[in-house]
Formats: sequence, C-alpha cells, structure tokens
Amino acid sequence: MDGARLDWNAIYAGMQPGELAEHEVLVDHSGSKGELRGTSTFRARLVVRRKDDVSTLRAQRAIRDAHRKKQRAAPHPRPLTVTSAGFLLLLTSISAPETAPEEVAETYRLH
Repeated sequence: MDGARLDWNAIYAGMQPGELAEHEVLVDHSGSKGELRGTSTFRARLVVRRKDDVSTLRAQRAIRDAHRKKQRAAPHPRPLTVTSAGFLLLLTSISAPETAPEEVAETYRLH
C-alpha cells in the first residue's frame, strides 16, 4: 500500500472464473464536490471474485444497454467498466485474520 492508484487490469489479469483475490487498499474520499480530495484516507480490504462467462456476458450486456438508453455523449461505455462487469468487487474494513475472503463473499450473498 504505497498510495498509488490501483491497476485494475493487473488485478483482473489471470483470474479464473470463481477465483478469489484480495488486496489491501487505501480509500480516498474526496467529498461530494471533490473538496476533500486526498485528505480522508482509510485502510480497507478489496475482495475480488471473477464471475463465470454467462454472468459476465449478462452483466456486460446490461452495461451496454443502460449506456445506450441513457444516450451518453460517448458512443460506448468505458472499456474498464465493461471489463469490471466480469468481477464481483467487495470492499470491507474487516481484516484478513478476522475473515477469509470466501467468508466475505458468502456474507455478501446473504443480503
């Protein structure tokens, strides 16, 4: 955790469907208008699970459909947004020794 921005492509690279990964991260809250940018940082844990191919395609289609319906200025959604649709991203303040990443994912499914 050196304060550098996350490289999402590096996080996603090589993950297989159903695989879980976790990363310690620093979260920067910039406020509703950006007035706090860089001031409120807290430690968190990012748990990432790759979705299966069917779920990924369904989520990517939903992103493209929503983008088209909202008639955004850009002709297509951002590539990272489309790629991220293939992953479940969970941010928690529960430390790794307290709860395994599988338990974090299972707890999410309960809600």
